[in-house]
Amino acid sequence: MNIAYASKSITTMQPKTTSPQNQPLPQRGFTIVDLLVVIVVIAILAAVSILTYNGIQKRAGTAAYVAAADTAEKQIRLVSVDDKIPQATHVHDS
Repeated sequence: MNIAYASKSITTMQPKTTSPQNQPLPQRGFTIVDLLVVIVVIAILAAVSILTYNGIQKRAGTAAYVAAADTAEKQIRLVSVDDKIPQATHVHDS
């Protein structure tokens, strides 16, 4: 392996900072429009995720109330069977 060749290939891989006429190249980077587009996209994603999260919370709360009501109904039926109390009519169907 030639050491001179290896060092030469490393130096040619460095980015050019001047043009052939030794004038500085324009700086490359993000423009303000690029940054604004990224900010708008992030804001849209945040809004969608917040709305989705709120919908999930409401459905979970409703499911918790229904589960609690079903549990209470089952407990009342068990107590009435154990104590031989006549059962009330069924209010809702599952």
